[in-house]
Amino acid sequence: MSQMTAVLRPAALADASAIARIHVAGWQSAYRGIVSDEHLDAISIDQRQAFWRQQLHHDHCLLYVAEDPARGIIGFSYAGGHHGSYPEYRGEIHAIYVLEQFQRHGIGRLLFQQAAAALLEANFNSMMIWALKQNPYRQFYERLGGKVLGEEVTCIGGRELVQMAYGWPDIAAVIA
Repeated sequence: MSQMTAVLRPAALADASAIARIHVAGWQSAYRGIVSDEHLDAISIDQRQAFWRQQLHHDHCLLYVAEDPARGIIGFSYAGGHHGSYPEYRGEIHAIYVLEQFQRHGIGRLLFQQAAAALLEANFNSMMIWALKQNPYRQFYERLGGKVLGEEVTCIGGRELVQMAYGWPDIAAVIA
């Protein structure tokens, strides 16, 4: 795995289109064969862009982009408070996506560390993330020290799927 140069920065409203494009591409590449093709093919960049524009209007939005100087935005992470199962894990990384051609170059790890640092700065001392059990990339979280907390069933595109929760009880240790 070679390290790539990318600048991490807080996302701006003007980044919503690029974030939406990466989000849709990430779902369609990672979840093909897991989530129904009909559901994946129906995901709209316009709808995702509207969602990200809405998120960027909130002061609590911990949304960061990875930008390659020559290629533009190539990935993003999104974090914030956690509500639901595992209340001892107060923060949550809601999403990390890197365009497929830029994966395995350290960008995902940088985005993970940035999300963790942002959560710590926002006074969250622990965090978690959910990943579909069949997600081919979920071992990424295990390599970053995430401990399996448990599993839950979720419904996506009319299919029941198992998602796994990974937790880090001490964010400060993650970014040290």
